[in-house]
Amino acid sequence: MSNSCPKLGSFYEFFSLSHLTPPLQFIRRETRKVDEVLPNDYLFSLEVKLFNGKLVLVEACRKGFHNTGKHGILCHNLVDLLRQLSRAFDNAYNELMKGFLERNKFGNLPYGLRANTWLVPPVVAQMPSIFPSLPVEDDKWGGNGGGLGRD
Repeated sequence: MSNSCPKLGSFYEFFSLSHLTPPLQFIRRETRKVDEVLPNDYLFSLEVKLFNGKLVLVEACRKGFHNTGKHGILCHNLVDLLRQLSRAFDNAYNELMKGFLERNKFGNLPYGLRANTWLVPPVVAQMPSIFPSLPVEDDKWGGNGGGLGRD
């Protein structure tokens, strides 16, 4: 093994999963109609577009996520719900996780990579003033500020 330190850029090139289909096209917040009666534990609604074009409407509550409609399935996290609702999403998600494990079998971070750089996209560090608050920080999403400005 050489004495040189690996470069972070070469790690990102090695770690690229661009050959895989992303399981989602987008997730965006949906606003409910003003005249609707909201359940007590309601937090927010999401519109999720899967990679195959299927649109899924999801509501978040204190116990987890559930789809809107007749057969509401409650799951503790969004990924589990989408996996139960769509076989295509489940397959794409499995391929993504398989690709991740093939590239990084032991889950080790490369030398020089700060763990917190994985939490947000690089644009946040470059231009933090234009990046919107994360859901955990944003009161409108049911967040608590994420510790910003607190002792």
